[in-house]
Amino acid sequence: MEQSRTEYTDFGLARHQKAYRKLESWLYYEGEYGALPTREVVRVGTGGPIEDGQGNELYPDRPVRSVTMRARYDEGLGVVTQYRDANGQKTEVVYDALGRIEQVWLPHVPRPGCGTTGQSQPQPPTPSQTRAQVPSVRISYHLPDETGAPYSYVETGTAEDDCDGDEVQQGYVYVDGLGRKRLTVTEGDEAPSEPGHTEWVASGYVEYD
Repeated sequence: MEQSRTEYTDFGLARHQKAYRKLESWLYYEGEYGALPTREVVRVGTGGPIEDGQGNELYPDRPVRSVTMRARYDEGLGVVTQYRDANGQKTEVVYDALGRIEQVWLPHVPRPGCGTTGQSQPQPPTPSQTRAQVPSVRISYHLPDETGAPYSYVETGTAEDDCDGDEVQQGYVYVDGLGRKRLTVTEGDEAPSEPGHTEWVASGYVEYD
């Protein structure tokens, strides 16, 4: 029978978890009340085989090592602004003053030509060239005072090429005055019969009595 154990902080937040001998993790908190988890360390491997008590090996012998995930916060909004996964890949999120997501910068695969060098011949990429030049996702919010209609809509632009701001797939979600989603419209493929003309896909249309 596998056994697990969890230890908590003075505020009732999990800080140490252990499941049998195979998995163990630690959470580290920061912030004014120690409530924001900023680092998680997970131990993987056991340093030796695990048996079920009857001589049967459940897990093979593996060296003990750990992986670490980290997060940064906007403490005023209580939201994550930066996250690094176990591979060190960074995701960043930008919020507006109301705590709504405006931009998401996903991990970017470095490659030459992701910037402007002003040179005609290919050159080795510089640090500024190997980072994304545009956010992976851009979101804007349009309320009735702007639309002049009894509804709001959220516009989303998803980058198809994170080095080219023109390669963006658009999407719209329409919401009525009670906050109910009424319609979703997403950008489709270019119409074969009309080059340069984009088709749109509408879904999730709802009417309320």
